[in-house]
Amino acid sequence: MRKNAWVGEASVDSPGVAQAPDGTELFRQIIALEDISPSAPLNTARGPHGEVALHVAVATGNPEGVRRVIRAGAFVGAYDY
Repeated sequence: MRKNAWVGEASVDSPGVAQAPDGTELFRQIIALEDISPSAPLNTARGPHGEVALHVAVATGNPEGVRRVIRAGAFVGAYDY
């Protein structure tokens, strides 16, 4: 059972709780500066610490990786609480 400030207590198996897509392969592509698929879940895939694709690209310290992720469709105006 996880506590969430927005919905209270909810099991990840509850029908109203959607699991974020796994970002492992997407994040590997970003770090390796590979082409990113147009259908990649840039704004929904999460890593183990809640990070999304843009977080990973910025953390690499490589501006080209950040540009690739933004060009692929990462939403840069998102608020994450």
